[in-house]
Amino acid sequence: QKFTAVIRMLAVILMLAYGSSADQVDEIARMGKSTVLESLVRFCDAVETLYTRDYLRRPTPSDLQRLLQKAESRGFPGMI
Repeated sequence: QKFTAVIRMLAVILMLAYGSSADQVDEIARMGKSTVLESLVRFCDAVETLYTRDYLRRPTPSDLQRLLQKAESRGFPGMI
């Protein structure tokens, strides 16, 4: 059975938003575990391709300093 892109996206969002396993999505959407996992990988690859350059960059020294200060104020010194 072929699943539309919308159905595959809903399955992926269900997994990511609610922490559902591929087996749980299989029960709900009647979509095979391998199809669900393949859709998840493709979705994550697409997000990485689209957003890595602008949003998933390495932190700068000032970013690290700010994050360390924020973490320390919240009781997590040296978190990085």
